[in-house]
Amino acid sequence: MPINKSRIKAKVSQAISNLPTSITLWRDVLISDGYDGGSTIPQEVSTFDGFLDASKSAINADSTNQSDSGMLKIVKKISLLTVYDDSYKIQVNDYFTVDGVKHRIVYPRNQYEIYWECECEVVK
Repeated sequence: MPINKSRIKAKVSQAISNLPTSITLWRDVLISDGYDGGSTIPQEVSTFDGFLDASKSAINADSTNQSDSGMLKIVKKISLLTVYDDSYKIQVNDYFTVDGVKHRIVYPRNQYEIYWECECEVVK
């Protein structure tokens, strides 16, 4: 059974429109100086509406602590959901700022050219 891409894209757009966040995606581009060096400048990739999901969390056991009690760390995962567009491609280390907090793309996933689902981390 084939995937109905237009129906899924409409559902993703509808979900994003319920609680949209305006995202301006930036990428650091290396400008070479001709001597195996250079500098990086920020370049705007695109501006779009997305949905930031911070409801996921995971429990990680600390394997470096060898005591009987052990230690558990709760890690909050942030993901970005947006509709796929041919005009840009989200890459690792792209970043954006929401409410003064800088987020970096860790793992971008293109789901059948329907939507982007990206895992993010907060950069301090």
